[in-house]
Amino acid sequence: MPLFEGVRYALTSSLTAEERIALRELLETNGAGAAPLSEATHVIASDLEFDGKETVAESAALVTREWVDRSYTQDKQLSIDVYSPHPDKIFSGVVACADEGIPQSDVEVLSAGINALGGAWRAGLTKEVTHLFANSAGSDKYHIALHYAKQFRVKVVLPQWFDDAVRFGARGTPTIAYEWPDPPLLETLRGGNYVPPPPRPSITLAGPAKKVWEGRRVLLAPDLDLQEGRRQTVELSIVHCGGIVAEVDNIDAVHVLDYDVLIARHRWGHAYVQAVREGKLVGTLAWLIHVQATGSVSKPTDHLLHYPIPRKPIPGFAKHHITVTNYQGAPREYLKRLIELAGATFTPTLSNDSSAVVAASLSGTKADRARSWHIPIVNKAWLEDCFAAWRALPVTAPSYAAFPPAPEVAPPRALDERVIRDEAERVADEVARERRARAIAESEGEDEDEAMDVDMQEQSADEGETGRAGASSGAKLAAPRQRSPADEADEQDEDEEDRDEDEDAPAPRRDKGKKRAKLQQLGVRTASSVKDCTHLIVNRIARTEKFLCAIAGAPVIVDEFWARECAAQKKILHSDEFRLKDRETEKKFRFRLSEALRRARENEGQLFEDMTFYITQKIPVDMKLLKNVILAHGGKFKQQNPTARVLDGKTDHYVISCDEDISIWRPLSEAGYTIYTTELILTSALVQEIRWKDPINILR
Repeated sequence: MPLFEGVRYALTSSLTAEERIALRELLETNGAGAAPLSEATHVIASDLEFDGKETVAESAALVTREWVDRSYTQDKQLSIDVYSPHPDKIFSGVVACADEGIPQSDVEVLSAGINALGGAWRAGLTKEVTHLFANSAGSDKYHIALHYAKQFRVKVVLPQWFDDAVRFGARGTPTIAYEWPDPPLLETLRGGNYVPPPPRPSITLAGPAKKVWEGRRVLLAPDLDLQEGRRQTVELSIVHCGGIVAEVDNIDAVHVLDYDVLIARHRWGHAYVQAVREGKLVGTLAWLIHVQATGSVSKPTDHLLHYPIPRKPIPGFAKHHITVTNYQGAPREYLKRLIELAGATFTPTLSNDSSAVVAASLSGTKADRARSWHIPIVNKAWLEDCFAAWRALPVTAPSYAAFPPAPEVAPPRALDERVIRDEAERVADEVARERRARAIAESEGEDEDEAMDVDMQEQSADEGETGRAGASSGAKLAAPRQRSPADEADEQDEDEEDRDEDEDAPAPRRDKGKKRAKLQQLGVRTASSVKDCTHLIVNRIARTEKFLCAIAGAPVIVDEFWARECAAQKKILHSDEFRLKDRETEKKFRFRLSEALRRARENEGQLFEDMTFYITQKIPVDMKLLKNVILAHGGKFKQQNPTARVLDGKTDHYVISCDEDISIWRPLSEAGYTIYTTELILTSALVQEIRWKDPINILR
């Protein structure tokens, strides 16, 4: 069947003569037929002003020429939603995606902004994608996009293109200055000389300025972790929509009168509890941009993605691999986002590891295969209910197996505000306990990280973990059996009982001493040096001296609940169930901890082997920390001012410096030497690979 069969098109006067000739040939060659404006099914225009616009039928699709071009490239008629000629839809024709190096907080801004201003967002790099955002070169998506750039007309751009397009407020902002592999803007950004274009007053992050906030003060919580460019864009949109960006020195001491609206990622902290108690508006970045796009202040609890989520994933959900079938476009992206926020892994394909299939109907190859493999098939209500309750619900409920032949479009799943208020009181108790624990640690002369970051050596041989063992305590660890989806349902009640304990704040220091004594009775002892430890106990991934030095030895890294449960059960437990999970930090630094530990085993503590690093005086990082990290990974540390004579002919000698020491490194830079930031050392040690070309690691 021809591509445009059934399409009756009309070309408007807003198009150039050349465009009309090219479009007519392309459309009619592929099955479309010309029609007057009043009878056309598709009216193709470059804007809303054209002769005869009053005769266009209400049912007609009004699209830009990009709809024709992209449909031809994809060999299928694409959705018309992304191709509006409305002048305020500045991302019309844009289907965007982010690579692994874009922080999740920035992805939220980019995706919400693209969607609100006429484009579409995809979590994966599909054939539809026209723009891939990347901060640096090297990711899998980056290489794939460049490889297929000509075939599928996809561009890889810096996220600053989004910021500047919003500031310009016009469709079709040129991408050439932002395009990889060699974006001209990158050198300007490195030199710190970038000046963003002035904003157009009539356009904001969410379309034409609507004074929807009516003078409300909007507080952006620190856990949003916005990069500078995205933060400025968000703040600009708030001001243009009639709001005031609340400025506070300490989020943990903010006064109730300092703000009216709280935008946060997690249900955590003093400001969150205070806002819930006082009945203030609390929402996510997605809700903020939705409000500004629609010009109406909706209730954040009316949509699952519009209200902050708990700090920890749904208990037990991290083990789930969930796929989706018979959903396309925005509904599919919505379900993928729920899966990922809940802590599970979304997989585009079905495999033996799949825990469940979320389906719109029971038709199709994926559903047939799931039935033959005895993998549960559920409707989206199961996923939404799990998300709303924030616990893993059984997949066996009859309501989750209902698939009407022609399902109606259901309203968004809402959250129970009474449950939200009750939960906020539990959060308040947890925040208070954490503050008390921090105060105890500080009163004993140790900070919170030091109190929790304990190096332990397990004395039982644990096959497949470190390959090292001390004197055996006689304990034998059975290999964990593979769990089926049915196991997860059976263990749901146990997971729920463990939830309160899992969310407890760190125990006071005196309790830690008792726990350590119990562990010593099991044959576990505190390592005298991080290089000797087989197990590192931490609550999060942190670029502390202890963590960065310890990772050189590829220890097993577990959270504090491993030590707690070992002490409670009076036996050495297998560490698989207690492996440290910190998705937020992994996304921030674009790596997986498990892969970093694999590389650490391959590096054998010699990541910086045969390398000499010259460190200048004014670096913004503790010199002792930097020295010990370099030495722990087999490198050499020189705290002296490097010169061209010293570096001449030495390929493995590198300079680590900062802007304040420009007088030292400028002659070297002019002589052709690359000058690096301290990020080269810190991030390389963390991820266990040296990212020489990452812009954040290069000073000049």
